[in-house]
Amino acid sequence: MKLILRLFLLVFPLSLAATPQGHEILIYQGDTMFIDYFPLEKLREQDISLWLKLNKLLPSKSSKCWRGYIGTWQIVNDSLFLIQIEKDIYDDDEIKEIDLGILFSKKQVTTNGVFASWYTETIQSNYGDFLDTNKDEMYMIYSGQFFCTINRGIVSNVKILMKSQSEIDAILKDRMIKEDTMAFIVTDEMPTFIFDSKLYKDVKDFIQKNIRCPNSENECQGIVFVTFVVEKDGSMSHLRVLRGHSPEFDKEALRVIALMKKWKPGKHNEKVVRVQYMLPIEFKIE
Repeated sequence: MKLILRLFLLVFPLSLAATPQGHEILIYQGDTMFIDYFPLEKLREQDISLWLKLNKLLPSKSSKCWRGYIGTWQIVNDSLFLIQIEKDIYDDDEIKEIDLGILFSKKQVTTNGVFASWYTETIQSNYGDFLDTNKDEMYMIYSGQFFCTINRGIVSNVKILMKSQSEIDAILKDRMIKEDTMAFIVTDEMPTFIFDSKLYKDVKDFIQKNIRCPNSENECQGIVFVTFVVEKDGSMSHLRVLRGHSPEFDKEALRVIALMKKWKPGKHNEKVVRVQYMLPIEFKIE
């Protein structure tokens, strides 16, 4: 019998929150913001004709964008207009942008776009420059906040509150300290294990050829979740069992992963950073 290793490299936490939805886009006086408000969905709920048209145009939807599209909105003078709709999922031979004339009458589609006469809401949005991410409460920190009230498409009470320079400096300083010491889970460029290509085809092959069944082969079945940090110099640290199976299986999983000493470090925003991996290893006889 042969010991088969099932290996998956995961770069996200074990517990995941509900998938964040793709933002809509709001343009105000030339500045672009990403908003967590969906004006067209309000009309979609009221207008069965629009609901049917969108369902026909958007047969495929992803968990990150359940509505199937990204809308772009613009405040012109004191009015909110829909100026563009783009499909979230589309084939290479498809046109990404949806013609507003398909969804709305000629009278509704003006040179400014479609006036959002159906929409009433109080909006609060990030504004200005991105500064940092609050990873505990999962929100992004910007240099300012945008507020406005919309009543049947008419925009009022526009307010922009900017952080002071001292506040911005403190946030950026804290971010630099965190980036120097924190371990990222997802980065622009993930670390890669450096192995002898003459001996091994890939990471899975390396582990497959080095792992041993801790018990008799007839009982060799179980999963061990291991986590570790790839440091900026490519070394490994903080190796531990995240979720174990038994002392014997846990010890063997740690022994094998500890052999993976040399890594090409990960990068984020073109800077070398510490990265945390989570690696489930399944032992199974086939």
